[in-house]
Formats: sequence, structure tokens, C-alpha cells
Amino acid sequence: MMGLSNAQINLLRHALGLDNAKKAYRNYYAAVSTDAKEWEKLVEKGYAKNGVETKLVDYYHVSESGKRFLESIGIEGVWG
Repeated sequence: MMGLSNAQINLLRHALGLDNAKKAYRNYYAAVSTDAKEWEKLVEKGYAKNGVETKLVDYYHVSESGKRFLESIGIEGVWG
């Protein structure tokens, strides 16, 4: 497993809704240009997948590998 920065971990948690809840209730992140760069790094590492791209935002989703990674570092509720 490749290590992730705290900022990348927080992006994954936010995409799952785990910054405000104890169980994942969604799996998407609408990224603007600055966040999209970090999400592309997560895609390259296999922790995220590309979603729909629009003129304003790009959507990303946490992959199963990303959920397993979060679980491995002690983050609970990733499976909903």
C-alpha cells in the first residue's frame, strides 16, 4: 500500500461522508481544479475512480481499495 497524505485521507473520508457521520452514506466528491489534482493522484494509486466530468467540476469516487486502505488505518464505517 502506498502512503497517503493527511489531506488525501481527508478527501477520501469526505467523499464517503465520514467527516460528519459514523457510517458512509455517499461515495462521490465534486472536485474543482485544485482538488482534482489530488484526486488524480488518488486514481493513479488505485484509491479512487474517475466519475462524470462537467464544465464546472469533476466527480470522483472512492474505490474498494481506497475503502480498504481507510479501514486499515482505523477509520470505521467505510462500508456504510
